[in-house]
Parts: sequence; structure tokens; C-alpha cells
Amino acid sequence: MSLFNCCIYQAAALVWVVLCRHFASEEESNGHQGAAALLKRLAIGRYAPLIDTGELPRREVGGDMCVHLSDLRGGRNERETTSSIEAYSQRATLLMAKLSQVGRGRQSPWLQNWVEMIMLKILPLDMVPSVIMGISECL
Repeated sequence: MSLFNCCIYQAAALVWVVLCRHFASEEESNGHQGAAALLKRLAIGRYAPLIDTGELPRREVGGDMCVHLSDLRGGRNERETTSSIEAYSQRATLLMAKLSQVGRGRQSPWLQNWVEMIMLKILPLDMVPSVIMGISECL
């Protein structure tokens, strides 16, 4: 796996794990349903129309993001994969606590903005739409 694909998968994993933690307390479950709903809404509501009109690029992500995310959703490497992003996740969880005060719930634009912010910190701008669309297609 290339270093760039590793960054893409790490960004996707970080967003997934933190959103699941955020929604777990609300759902009294693992949070997968809330995280998936938010990411799909972000992809379909913000990115798909702009990609369809050519205003945003849809770059090839490479590799298989769906296999990587399936590990986080209960696949055989869940513990190993989760521990590899724990340092990022702890910092992001602090930010989520701040956002949660103003943006609790599945519809929150604050949470969608948080996803974009994390992606922009890790990935080049022209890859963000592709990664967000790729994540939503795996859920």
C-alpha cells in the first residue's frame, strides 16, 4: 500500500471511529447507524451535486477503501486497526466534545463541517470529495 493510500484510509478510519463514538451514546449502540447516515447525507447533499456538475473533481482513490472500513465495522482486524489511529482519535474526540455542545444529532451541519475539516487536515483539497464519496459508498 502506498503512503498516500495509507493517509486516505487513515482519514476515513479516523472520521468513522470518532463519529461512531459520538453517536454511540445517542443510540446506546455502536454508533454505526448514525455515523453512516451522517456520512451518506454529507456525500449526497453536498458533494454529489457538485461532482455531477463538474464543479468538484472526483479523483481515483486507489486501493479498496471498503475493505479497510469493513475492518473497522467488525472485521477481523478491528482491534489492530483501531489501535493504530488511537492517538489521532483521542485528539479528535476532544474536538467532537466541543462540537457536540452545539451540534448534537444526525442532521447537524456542525458534524458535517467537522468531517470536512478533518479530511482537509489530512488530505489534499482535490481528494476530499472523492474520499467522502468513497466512504459513503462503502456504508
